[in-house]
Amino acid sequence: MVADLQEFVKRAVAAYRYPRLDAFIDALPRTETGKLKRSALKTL
Repeated sequence: MVADLQEFVKRAVAAYRYPRLDAFIDALPRTETGKLKRSALKTL
């Protein structure tokens, strides 16, 4: 699946902009109000 996503991005955007590191998580970190915790995403 990772290779498929990388190939898709290479074809859709630009070859040098494809993601080298991929991480799949079950749920995004959210605050108590439901907003996305960007600082927690950076540490992932």
